[in-house]
Formats: sequence, C-alpha cells, structure tokens
Amino acid sequence: ILMSGCLGEGVYERGEARGIDQERISIVTRLLSQGKSIEEIENLTGYSKSFIIDTKELGMTAMLHLDKF
Repeated sequence: ILMSGCLGEGVYERGEARGIDQERISIVTRLLSQGKSIEEIENLTGYSKSFIIDTKELGMTAMLHLDKF
C-alpha cells in the first residue's frame, strides 16, 4: 500500500509540474507577443534566459508546423 501511495504522489507531482511549466510557457509567450525582449522578460519574471529562448523557439517551430496545414 505504501508503494502505491508513493507512486500516486509522484504522478500527481509530475502533473502539477507540467501545469506550472505550461503556465510559465504561457506567460513567456504572452510577453513575447507583446513585443517584450528576452532581457525584459527575464527581468519581469525571473525566468532563466535559456528557458525564455527555448520557449520562443518552441513557439516559432509550432507556428511553422501550423503553416503547413
């Protein structure tokens, strides 16, 4: 029983972490769409420069794929 409880907690924590990541991505995407620079977003949010750049590149890649349809 103890092991299944731990497993359940791990699954919950991963889901919670994904929600936090999605929220962070949404914030960065919104600020980028408002014309904020990477440095401005870094200062406003405290997120790492690499996270902001990765999010920006992910968004650009997604847009390229959508253009194909």
